[in-house]
Amino acid sequence: MSSRRRSGRVMWDNMIDNIKLFLVVPLVSLLAACGSAATDVSDEGGEKVIEVTSAVMKLPSKTREEIKNVLYEKYLGGQKNSSVETLRDAFHPDSVMFFPSKDDAGKSYLQRWTDMHSTVVGWAEPGNPDLTFDNFEILSMNVVDERMAVVIFKIEDRVYDAITLINIDNTWKIASKVYILQ
Repeated sequence: MSSRRRSGRVMWDNMIDNIKLFLVVPLVSLLAACGSAATDVSDEGGEKVIEVTSAVMKLPSKTREEIKNVLYEKYLGGQKNSSVETLRDAFHPDSVMFFPSKDDAGKSYLQRWTDMHSTVVGWAEPGNPDLTFDNFEILSMNVVDERMAVVIFKIEDRVYDAITLINIDNTWKIASKVYILQ
């Protein structure tokens, strides 16, 4: 491997470590403060889900299903069915998206989208009717106090998504999305 390629790989690895740090450290700190514990769960669909819940209360399956509904029916379903309104319903109006990228000079930076309601228009047009949910594996689902969730998706063999959801007025909405290419 050339030193330039190795250097680029190290930069990407460092960026991925920073993204993990950005997502994981705050969540672990919050969970520690809440006295939470992690348990492995095997969902009815056979997918492996790691669920983090308060040591005092068990996460209701209703909460897990509400979160999965936002992800599968609205986020992915909106893309599959070319529905801008369904996609917009998945995202909070103030949601954001991040992607590690490089500029023309090869310098790494974190690309940011701050208007997801406009961004999803491109996802719905022309849509993706061949999209099958079997290609979207939930690697982990962490829920804190039934008000915040972080879900890590593996999308086919192309992308990893880290999606943060917030429960506002008893409705789950995507607050942020960070993705990296595989």
